[in-house]
Amino acid sequence: MKQAAAIDGLPEHLWALEQSLLDPKARADADSVADLLADDFVEFGSSGRVWSKSATVSQLTSERSEAATQRLISDHAVRLLSEDVALVTYALSRQAPPKADVRTLRSSIWTRVDGHWRMKFHQGTVVPPSSQ
Repeated sequence: MKQAAAIDGLPEHLWALEQSLLDPKARADADSVADLLADDFVEFGSSGRVWSKSATVSQLTSERSEAATQRLISDHAVRLLSEDVALVTYALSRQAPPKADVRTLRSSIWTRVDGHWRMKFHQGTVVPPSSQ
């Protein structure tokens, strides 16, 4: 099986798509969000809630950006699972004083359909403060 790095530009492309879903401007655009998510998208949120595509689009486009929130990303990786399926993983730390910092481990499965990559699954798992 090919590694993601063996396909020119694929890791960078998938990472850019993943990051666009973290960008407040992109999150505010329902068409942009919907275009990045597969029709059968599902998310297991860090809250424990299960999200569908329509619920995710609605939630992301209605959230208010907290100007003081900083998002720090680390340990990102892209792994090609098959020619048309990839796994993206990373850690995300959100810092929004005066709230406590929250660190989550994130994973997304991206699938290529008709030449376009779409997120099919996403999970966010909170890292307990004692594990950070």
